[in-house]
Amino acid sequence: MFKGNLKYICLVCFTAFFITKAKGQQKTLNIKEAEQIALANYGSIKAKANQLNASKAFLKETKTEQLPDVTFSAQQDYGTVNSQFGPSYGYKGLSVSSSGPILANQNWNAGFGSLYLSNVSWDFFSFGKAVEKVKVQQSAVALNETDLVQEQFQHQVRVAGTYLNLLAAQQLTKAQQDNLDRAIDLQKVVVARVKNGLNAGVDSSQANAEVSNARIALTNAKETEEEQSNLLAQYMGIAPQEFALDSTFVTKAPNNADAQATVNPDQHPVLRFYQNRINISDEEAKYLNTFSYPTFSFFWCLPGQRIWF
Repeated sequence: MFKGNLKYICLVCFTAFFITKAKGQQKTLNIKEAEQIALANYGSIKAKANQLNASKAFLKETKTEQLPDVTFSAQQDYGTVNSQFGPSYGYKGLSVSSSGPILANQNWNAGFGSLYLSNVSWDFFSFGKAVEKVKVQQSAVALNETDLVQEQFQHQVRVAGTYLNLLAAQQLTKAQQDNLDRAIDLQKVVVARVKNGLNAGVDSSQANAEVSNARIALTNAKETEEEQSNLLAQYMGIAPQEFALDSTFVTKAPNNADAQATVNPDQHPVLRFYQNRINISDEEAKYLNTFSYPTFSFFWCLPGQRIWF
């Protein structure tokens, strides 16, 4: 009986120990993971991604505008309009009206009619209007793509800067804590020597002032650390929390980039974004120039039953 209880107690103790140890070990967040979380959660990046999807959908719709329009109409009307007798329909069959005969005097006689028809309309030649409109929308898609890329690029820069600022703030807080511990130990020594008459009384006042200054400096360092931690959580789109950061940047110098390497300005995300803004303006100018030419349309109507009174 005693051995069974002992095994149970040992099992409970080991379980509690490992749970406590697991809670105490916080996962280290490196800078790449922070950037990936931020890109997945940040609101403006999600908005620009949705805007890109909308522009791609509108591009598909723009391409279908080159296809013929097929319209089916079935309407019944009561009234007079345009001095026409019986039902009438407008261009592309979008409107139907009923009217009575033309009379010599003003009257309110109404005609009742119904019209069932189907028609097909197609702008088969428009001097490049449809093609240029598709090109404009393709430029809009390219603009939104580069807009998303440059927003991601700028946000990665913000996250990386905040990450390094928080890492520096954590190291500064640790240094200020060590400085406070040193000042407290020195205060104890000075106070003891003053009490024994080995130092003047003013030395204890100076030691107390050093401790107070160290406490103030530690408080300011903690405040800075808290600000940077909250800012990093905001950029990552998560709740504020304490971060265990990768101290590789502190323990060793990062690998130097190739000094001979050059960056192509055309590949810079922000420059590409502004270049695409110029491109879409040029395409819109070409598209607007096509409105100075006429459009040739084909219209075919298959009337159905027509009844009027």
